Amino acid sequence: MMAGVYMGSPSQSTGFRDFSITLGAQAASLALGLATQSALAWWLGTAGRGSYAACVVFISVLNVLFVVGFDVAIEVFVASRRFSVSEGVTYTFLCGAISSLVAVAAGLLALQWPFAILDKATPGQFLMALAWMPMGIVATILSRFPMALGKFALGAVVQVGQIALQLALTLVLVLGLHTGVEGAIGAGVITSVAVLVVVPLLLRREDDWRWVRPTLARLHETWSFGARYYIGKVSNLATIEFGTVVVAMFVGKEEIGLFAVAAAVTARAEFIPNVLGTVILPRVASAEEGRPELVAQCARLTAVTCGMVLGVLVLFTELFVKLLFSPAFLPAVPLIRIIAAGTLLRCAAKVVVPYLISRNRPGLASAAVFAGMIVNVGVMLALLGRIGLPAAALGVTLSHVVSSVILLGAFRAVSRMPLRRFWAFSRRDWDPLIQAFGRFRAPGI
Repeated sequence: MMAGVYMGSPSQSTGFRDFSITLGAQAASLALGLATQSALAWWLGTAGRGSYAACVVFISVLNVLFVVGFDVAIEVFVASRRFSVSEGVTYTFLCGAISSLVAVAAGLLALQWPFAILDKATPGQFLMALAWMPMGIVATILSRFPMALGKFALGAVVQVGQIALQLALTLVLVLGLHTGVEGAIGAGVITSVAVLVVVPLLLRREDDWRWVRPTLARLHETWSFGARYYIGKVSNLATIEFGTVVVAMFVGKEEIGLFAVAAAVTARAEFIPNVLGTVILPRVASAEEGRPELVAQCARLTAVTCGMVLGVLVLFTELFVKLLFSPAFLPAVPLIRIIAAGTLLRCAAKVVVPYLISRNRPGLASAAVFAGMIVNVGVMLALLGRIGLPAAALGVTLSHVVSSVILLGAFRAVSRMPLRRFWAFSRRDWDPLIQAFGRFRAPGI
């Protein structure tokens, strides 16, 4: 029965509870994240926002290039119970330390070269970002542990608390102390340190983890799985972050600030597939067949809900940007509308990624995003010099379309489910939400 499929094991009420908690956390995170973006836009301006974006993109590129997908491997292994919590924490710190050493060394070397993006911020700002990167790598993985373990309430507290802390620190450092881009980076550093301290303490209280002796076999297992997803991670990065690197070859930091805002705003619509992906990952990872019906149902729900969210965004983009980011960012309006078109299909297809990874097919997810990357970079290089920033937005949209089509094809090949059945909307898709709403209603209403 579809309703039962959607809610998962062990019961429909448990599934809805997990979904509700995760949805609430993502909604709160969305609001807090937008508030942070708004603060940065109002008080840094387009140029300062561009410098901050350049620093973030710089360390994001290094992160993905040298983490080699081990973060995804550990999350999946913990969710599927291939790793105990103790193993997960131990290998997170160990792999994070190894990757960070190499990434920081590469970053210091890169700062000596005349890359276009390095002109968009000061050397001191890039060095601060490099110092942030090792803490950010490990903190990001640890913050996902509670959700991977099915501890959705704890995960919601960690997720919302992390973003709320960064917003508060951003307001204090950037607005209160007028520290500019350095303050924005400093807020990220302090937030990452807090996660590194608090999350292990929470996990110890919940699961009583202990350091374990690492083995070469376990390290090989982690890096091997991560390597198969590596191309996908690099390619996914290229959709936005590497796109910013390409944009920097043609425009100044003010335009980078506009593109960064447009990408950040449209990416917020992905909170819906992120919610569903987080909830279903432990369920599909632990199921023998991966529960393709559950994945298909979540994709249909995602398509409808994200369509409504993006529709409202497109209709009221100008008002939204003017109020939230200041009139200086109004040139980002057409970019947002272009990227929104591809984001809708990306949201629906994104739900199948946990299924492919849990079915030990991370290479298929990688291939999909790699194809999208080729399209994205090709469009940018061909058109940026001719039509400017709209080419960057068009490249992102076409990238989303290509990668999404391939992801859906890969899902069909692995699950043997025809796409006609995948998209077969039914009233039963909404039964869990309707029944849950009925439980929330007061008697007699």
